[in-house]
Amino acid sequence: MIKIERGRPPKNTAIDKRREKELRKIRKLAKSRELKSGDFENLWSNPKVKDFLYESQHGKCCYCERKRDKRESDVEHFRPKAEVKEAGEDHQGYWWLAYSWENLLIACKTCNQEYKKSKFPLKDEGKRAYTEDCDLGEEEPFLINPLEENPELLIDYDLRETRLMAKAIGRCERGEKTVNELTGINDRRVMEERADKLKDYRICAYLKNNGSDELKLEADDRLREYVSPSSEFSGFARFYFQKEGCL
Repeated sequence: MIKIERGRPPKNTAIDKRREKELRKIRKLAKSRELKSGDFENLWSNPKVKDFLYESQHGKCCYCERKRDKRESDVEHFRPKAEVKEAGEDHQGYWWLAYSWENLLIACKTCNQEYKKSKFPLKDEGKRAYTEDCDLGEEEPFLINPLEENPELLIDYDLRETRLMAKAIGRCERGEKTVNELTGINDRRVMEERADKLKDYRICAYLKNNGSDELKLEADDRLREYVSPSSEFSGFARFYFQKEGCL
């Protein structure tokens, strides 16, 4: 999981032209009854919108950093739009953020559909925002937001046992909940894919630290590729190479 550096969203897309109309509709519905996912027009899956999100994340899941085909990727609402599991029936979801760029991410189906779902726990439930007039800054989410903070400061990896398959571990309670309860970062399938990268990382680190000058230059090129934001599991790669004294 890494910090996502996103450029300026495209102008004149469906989400810009129609979201105010949709928000007026949802606002009216929220006053009269419980909202359902089907009440929202799926503007976020407009090709121009999804393409921007997908490309800005280099085709990677915002949580586990696996690369997935666009068709295998979901547009994820960081704050759930229609319901929040921890808040109960009194909460209508963060409906006013349904079309906000700052609340939209690309996630793999494992993270989004099997783990995250409608979960959004807070350290203090009493500070949860219930309306669009509330200050979201008062909330203290357990889930790390890769658009606003650097997850690498909150997540490490356990490399002591090969069979652990490079298990992610939190440096704090937020990190622990993010990797073990709220995302698929430690899903067995994800850990296996991450562990496969270790074979190449170890060779690169060995050449970087022990190879000839020519091999060290080659290792430098490979290392830059591994830790690039566009590479799969680049956060894990950065952690490994820092531990090996290569960065």
